Amino acid sequence: MKKNIKLYTIVLLVLFSSLFGQEIFALDGYVNEKVDVTFYFNSPVPVAAQIQFESNVSLSKNTDIVGDPVNEVYKNEFSSTTSFTPTTPGNYTVTAKVKASDEAGNPVIIPSKTITVTVGNRPAPEKPIDKPVERPADKRSSNNFLNSLSVSPGGINFNKNTGSYQVIVDNSVSSLSISGSAEDSKASVSGTGSKNLSVYDNKFTVTVNAENGAAKYYTITVIRRDSDGNTAPLSTNNNLSSLTVSGCDLGFSADKLAYECEVDNLIDSVDVVATQDDSKATVQVIKPDSLVVGPNEIKVIVTSESDATKEYVINVTRSSDAPTVEMADLADALKKLTSDEISVVADASGVISKDIISQIKESKIILNVIKKNEAGDIVYQWKFDGSKIVDTFDIKLNLKFNENIDKFDKLSNYAKGMVLTFDENKELPKNTQVGIFVGEEFSKDALLNLYYYDSEADSLTLQQKDISIVDGFVWINLEHTSQYFLTPVTVVGIKSSISAFDDLWVVSTAALTTITMIALLVIISDKRKIKKMQDRISLSRPALSEQDSTQELVFKD
Repeated sequence: MKKNIKLYTIVLLVLFSSLFGQEIFALDGYVNEKVDVTFYFNSPVPVAAQIQFESNVSLSKNTDIVGDPVNEVYKNEFSSTTSFTPTTPGNYTVTAKVKASDEAGNPVIIPSKTITVTVGNRPAPEKPIDKPVERPADKRSSNNFLNSLSVSPGGINFNKNTGSYQVIVDNSVSSLSISGSAEDSKASVSGTGSKNLSVYDNKFTVTVNAENGAAKYYTITVIRRDSDGNTAPLSTNNNLSSLTVSGCDLGFSADKLAYECEVDNLIDSVDVVATQDDSKATVQVIKPDSLVVGPNEIKVIVTSESDATKEYVINVTRSSDAPTVEMADLADALKKLTSDEISVVADASGVISKDIISQIKESKIILNVIKKNEAGDIVYQWKFDGSKIVDTFDIKLNLKFNENIDKFDKLSNYAKGMVLTFDENKELPKNTQVGIFVGEEFSKDALLNLYYYDSEADSLTLQQKDISIVDGFVWINLEHTSQYFLTPVTVVGIKSSISAFDDLWVVSTAALTTITMIALLVIISDKRKIKKMQDRISLSRPALSEQDSTQELVFKD
């Protein structure tokens, strides 16, 4: 009886083996080129299989075990590939043998398959024609879509082609349930069920595996609010990413909270641009409408989403020093000026207009007009005191050096000096000064004399003497302009307006001293007479009573 059962089993296994689909594929090859051989079979029932390649040539007889023998995962399809590289032309055979068993552990007989590969020399320049490997179509379903997906509490607008969803629930919701079903009954769904929720983000994935193993993923993000109703932690970032103040180089750093900068006296306002590092933060700039001379505090307050504040402080100092501007900007600068002095660089016209002089007079400030050479060095400068100006008119500024020097050599008996030729101004405002750079022309300790050239008399007149050189400049006082001669020498035998004045001053001083002495002698003499008279009266009269002591004494001449 046992023999009959065994015989029937063998017969059934032989008959069952005829149901297997088996193919072995290889392309004819060429010498010294790799040839791939692939064996493929499918089974009507899941089996565990081991495939072994044998050949009449030397090849890698690797054994490919399909599936996981440890977990005994059984499959319906198996394939394996081996390769060899022939070195000579000829016919090569490759045989694939399969050792298989079903889930009950019974052996399953799968016939071996043999293929003959013809190898030749590759003809040049022809290329081999690759034959596509034809494999049986996979008839298993690839449908991995969900038919439905829902959460409770909460809700989503499900669409099988949409893979991501978001649900927001209150802080009181500590868990929810995810439900879902596959569109294809042969597919499997995982990732559903009850889920615990932490505050803020919770991500859950529902996976659908089709019959053929292809997977699709649906992601649900559940946001649980915190006790304050926020859907995410509030940002504490209260940093600035940038901070600029017009006219200042701050050297900004997010961690640096205090800054110092100085602006010109003419700057009466600054622009402040502050950018927060976090878009959820807010920025408030507190600054004066206009800058006062001296320190001005500007505050930039950054408030984070969580209400944490940070304060940046910029101390902007508006200078009280005299600013220097270009001639074209002078009129506007005078309107903003808070200093009592301003400097301007002379332009090509070489003229200060009547309008500018009027503004200087009205504001009573000091105007310095600077003339520079091509190298940018100051060669001379004018100084006008607005508080001394009476009449207003255009003033010519140009000055040339050492014109007609030969003429002045003769007039000064060849004294060392500089000829100053001004554009003619018949009148200048009172207290006008001109600073002239003499450089190394004279010794720095030298005292210079200024002579006016009278063109009608062709003579020099001393105007100012003992002028010191300070930082390479000499300053001279002018009431009008024409030609002058500057020299450390006292020129002998010429007219001097200063010497006559000096003589008058000596005579006047002597006369004043004499008059003062006479007046003092008279006063002393009168005091002595009065004293003697008082002494005589006191000796000739009796003492006054207490009530009479308040009576006034009257003297007659």
